[in-house]
Amino acid sequence: MVGAQQRSFGFRCGQMVVGLLFIGAGIALAKCTATGTSPISCIPAVMTEICARYDLPRISLGMFSFLFNALLLAGEIALLRGKVSPKIFLQLVPLAVMTVSIDIWAIPFGMLPLDGYLISLVALLVSVVFMSVGVFLEVDADVLAVPGDEFVKVLAQVTGEPFSVIKTTFDCSLMAFSASLSLMLLEGLFGVREGTVVNAMLVGIFIGLWRRLFGRETGPKTAQEAEAHAMLEEAFEE
Repeated sequence: MVGAQQRSFGFRCGQMVVGLLFIGAGIALAKCTATGTSPISCIPAVMTEICARYDLPRISLGMFSFLFNALLLAGEIALLRGKVSPKIFLQLVPLAVMTVSIDIWAIPFGMLPLDGYLISLVALLVSVVFMSVGVFLEVDADVLAVPGDEFVKVLAQVTGEPFSVIKTTFDCSLMAFSASLSLMLLEGLFGVREGTVVNAMLVGIFIGLWRRLFGRETGPKTAQEAEAHAMLEEAFEE
């Protein structure tokens, strides 16, 4: 792969779309395994379960993901005290592509026979690969990012805290809130389980692998890489 500066804007846009399709596939497949989704998808996943349990209007995982990320976009504007360029709303473009792809991928993935725990774990690992490839392509395209990623960057900028610390804290908060919501309203863990932790740790590691494979190891770390490194460092310190 050539550097971003050597690729046309159209090529990079296409690469971003392909990356978003892979991310959507990773999220949809992880949800179908029932072992837990990625941290950023925990709240939308739990909300879909709550709607199903209490016979509320059925809102898809993709739509809940769009609404949640739109809320994070509003959070960015609030953190920046309204001093933003209209370009900030362009984040809705990749968000729309990603969330639509989640619902599209959910159809074929929902037909997979994932009844056994072992086969679910295998599917979870496949979803991690999908997610890591998608994030790598999206970030490497260097066009636009979804609000879920940009919110953490803005929060780190406003607070002055290291990005890796903010990212890890943010994702842990999402997991804790989702788990609490699930335990209170669903009487069990749905949408956030062991697969969520696996996703949080392994996606960053796989992204690092793709970056080394394609000669991108000298660039800035992605949010998932920073989080994975932070979690691994904490584990070794303990």
